[in-house]
Amino acid sequence: MTRPKSLFRSFLHVALALFGFHGLSAQPLILQVAVNPPYSASYIDYFSDPAQVAITVVNTSQQEMRFYFAGSVSTLDENHSVTIPGGTPWNADPLVIGPGTTRMLTGADLQPAILGGGPEPVKVGITDEQIIAGVMPEGMYQLCLTAYDYDDNTELSNGLSCSNIFTIRNAEPPVPISPACEEVVIATAPQLVIFNWIMPTPPPPSAFPEYHFRLVRLWDATNAQAALETSADLVYETSQPTTVLVYNQTLPALIAGQQYAWWVQATTSDGSVVNNNGFMAPCTFTYKNDPGATFALVYPFQQDTLPWTHLPIIAHFQPHPDTTGAFHSTLTKVRNDGEVSVIQRKSASQYIKWNSGPYKSQRFLLEQAGIYPGEPFTPEMANYINIYKSDVP
Repeated sequence: MTRPKSLFRSFLHVALALFGFHGLSAQPLILQVAVNPPYSASYIDYFSDPAQVAITVVNTSQQEMRFYFAGSVSTLDENHSVTIPGGTPWNADPLVIGPGTTRMLTGADLQPAILGGGPEPVKVGITDEQIIAGVMPEGMYQLCLTAYDYDDNTELSNGLSCSNIFTIRNAEPPVPISPACEEVVIATAPQLVIFNWIMPTPPPPSAFPEYHFRLVRLWDATNAQAALETSADLVYETSQPTTVLVYNQTLPALIAGQQYAWWVQATTSDGSVVNNNGFMAPCTFTYKNDPGATFALVYPFQQDTLPWTHLPIIAHFQPHPDTTGAFHSTLTKVRNDGEVSVIQRKSASQYIKWNSGPYKSQRFLLEQAGIYPGEPFTPEMANYINIYKSDVP
């Protein structure tokens, strides 16, 4: 006598397992919603991209159903959401599913929900500007849908059917690969430097990123940011869609012994947010001759007779290839073939920083020697020089 009860209980358990998720409700439509990676930061994609969202609709009734969708894209904490309420059909033809059939739909089938004519979307924590740009704030999201009867607005599915949880993150700004920051780049003939960077968390493919490259001469290695923000020492800038820039002999010549700073700003065609406004952190490098290059006197030539129209009179050298950009020096003053004085500079505090450029290095030398303290000194004066000897450490 207990057997029929056991069979009945078993049948009931199976029935609950199969239909209990929907509460054995009389609603005829069963929905299953999935959001596919990569997860777009564009709100529009979830209502238009056929690859972004997959919706399975099962009609458990023996009648044809004409329906429309309402629902929301929302963070789990509900601090950010866009909701299209039910109760008013969208301004488009209904979706139709035959009796006892299954239909596969995509995000493109949701597009009528945002084309206007239906209920106005309810926004929480998202501005109208973000809606227009299609940009979603960072967070953990779900897409939830309900099916409504197109003719009488009654619910055809059992409340909200929600997708898997997906995470929206802003793209990170570019990161330099080469030249590496603070690298010493050896000059080549012809000139060739490969600039390369990556996006650690790139924007969605539909965003079509563009990269604005900027290269400047650097006189103060501690303030590369300021140098890049101004145009006073601009060497080259361009915009391109790729992450590799070939800097060859057709572009402005780089100067051996000079320090440079570069960065890249990433922007997107769809307004997707890139952290730090898309700017890579400034990166510096020193461009120098082959390590075997010598430290050479540029001006004056040996036995030159120098004009006295400008003072001070200083020596001008081609910077040597020491990787630090500093060197020890000896300044010898001679009158009528007789040595007058010798000034040695060998302490670290008295290094001449050739990375700062010849003109500024010469001014530093004069100030340290007390020859020309506190007086105006111009680049033109740097062309008038006397006997000067340097010892490379």
